[in-house]
Amino acid sequence: MSLDSLRKHDPADMYSAIFNFARYAREGVELGRSAPMLTKAKARSILILGLGGSAIGGDLFRSYIQSFHDHEGVGIQVYRGYT
Repeated sequence: MSLDSLRKHDPADMYSAIFNFARYAREGVELGRSAPMLTKAKARSILILGLGGSAIGGDLFRSYIQSFHDHEGVGIQVYRGYT
């Protein structure tokens, strides 16, 4: 299957989203590092909201933080509900 053929069947251009995922992740980290903090208080918990595929980023974030970093007891939860 050629790239042109693939793009005909990919109206949302998911190919580009997947191809550029690593670059988007690096850009997101840099944006987070440069964002001004509104408070100096430490977070006690983080709640990430999303439905379906929108929650996948939250799952990845939670898994990464809990697996590779000392998150100092900060609870991280992904919520997938409508209420």
